[in-house]
Amino acid sequence: MLLNNHLKSLDKNVVRTAAIRLMERNYTTTTLEVKQLLRSQNYWAIQSTISRWMDELAEEEDWYFENINHHRNYFKNEVTANYFTNMTQEEMDFFLGNIKFSVN
Repeated sequence: MLLNNHLKSLDKNVVRTAAIRLMERNYTTTTLEVKQLLRSQNYWAIQSTISRWMDELAEEEDWYFENINHHRNYFKNEVTANYFTNMTQEEMDFFLGNIKFSVN
């Protein structure tokens, strides 16, 4: 395991790149998924920092998001957001059960 002083520094552009990568691969992402991806790339990623930057990026990049319980699902565009947010619970369960989410 790397010590803190060997981890890469995080900035908003790194978070943006990771979020876009995940949204393009999985159609949606969460701050937890972004954090996991960045940690796998040896970044010093903390949930509160990721959440703050994702909120800023959503506004700057016109990303769409949906609040679900205690987290947000972020979408790159309105079409994708509308597709997901208009699904019934059964459709969402089927969809999520048939795609492979990846953080790499």
